[in-house]
Amino acid sequence: MASMIILHEYPLNIVEHFGFRRFVAALQPLCKVVSRNTVKSDIMKIYDFEKDKIMKAFDKNSSKFAITTDMWTTNNQKKGNMAITTHFIDESWKLQSRLVRFIYVPCPHTSAVICDALVNCLMDWNLDHKLSTLALDNCSTNDALINDILRKLDKKVFWLDGSLLHMSCCAHILNLIVRDGLDVIGNGISRIRSSVAFWVATPKSVPTEEDWENAKDICAKLKLFNNMTELFSGTEYPTANLYFPKICEIRLALRRWINSEKPTIVDMATKMLEKFEKYWSQINGIMGVATVLDPRYKLKVLHYYFPLLYSSEDAKKEIERIKEICVDLVNEYSVKFKASGVGGSFQSSNSSFTNPDEVDSMSNYDKFVASETEHDTFKTDLDSFLEKRVLPRNVNVGI
Repeated sequence: MASMIILHEYPLNIVEHFGFRRFVAALQPLCKVVSRNTVKSDIMKIYDFEKDKIMKAFDKNSSKFAITTDMWTTNNQKKGNMAITTHFIDESWKLQSRLVRFIYVPCPHTSAVICDALVNCLMDWNLDHKLSTLALDNCSTNDALINDILRKLDKKVFWLDGSLLHMSCCAHILNLIVRDGLDVIGNGISRIRSSVAFWVATPKSVPTEEDWENAKDICAKLKLFNNMTELFSGTEYPTANLYFPKICEIRLALRRWINSEKPTIVDMATKMLEKFEKYWSQINGIMGVATVLDPRYKLKVLHYYFPLLYSSEDAKKEIERIKEICVDLVNEYSVKFKASGVGGSFQSSNSSFTNPDEVDSMSNYDKFVASETEHDTFKTDLDSFLEKRVLPRNVNVGI
């Protein structure tokens, strides 16, 4: 009974419904339906059993755990709720996710209140010393929240003393960027939606030919964001190593759109790029590291994209910054686990590049990799890995 109620999310008092009791009696007259208090007790026993099983798996797993949170306020009751999900790699090198807490968060939703709820959850599940990153939506209290967490927990358990702890929600950032872009043609979109309603009611306003043309152009542009969101929303495969090159493609696309001959596209791209730049510094560090550790990309992907995004001098600084993060992480790992040691500019081809709006937008990167020459091997293990030739992007490396 308890398992059925959990599976189908039935209310506990279903066992008291006259129709349900009559149905059970028709199946087996001798069956006595339990009370909802008994059902509640059985559900809690199932919860305790499953929690104990998951906690044992967590304790046995030696990897770090990434945490994502999602918080919202119900419309009818005006109550704050927060879902906390863990993501980790199991012993079979498979990506796993577990929802560990769904809790009510009392008002006001200050950083201190949210921090207490989150830290209590982490300590309850013995994850406070295994945390790698914490992905949050992009509300104004996040910076203060991260500082509160770092004060409550031991910084030494985090990567680089917690400097990489905060992760902005990638899908939420894309959503904010698109919403800012759509504001440019908000009135046109309203008129188009109103005209569609003509089939069931008289439209309040009729879209102009310019509205339809703008909608057509913008839909073609925003298809890029739709594809990226679907890619980043994958739940059965890691996405961190895919994020960085794709987000670079978005930034390059926005720069191209700013040079469009159509004023509407220029206005949209300007607003979207402004929002993009607001979050760029928060996302490129740890995502850059994840991509560098992908044997299909390594530092090559940085040498390809950064000169397209920055000046020559700034590109070198950014490449060196992310490489230093990689080295610092390896050194920290080596010290903590007593591992044994961890320890150029590139010229692009003069061959012609493909159309930037083609489906495989990274085909130019493939040409860049093919044009590279081999360099002497460095001394450390990390540099040896980085200096080896990258694998083709279509090779499945089982990440």
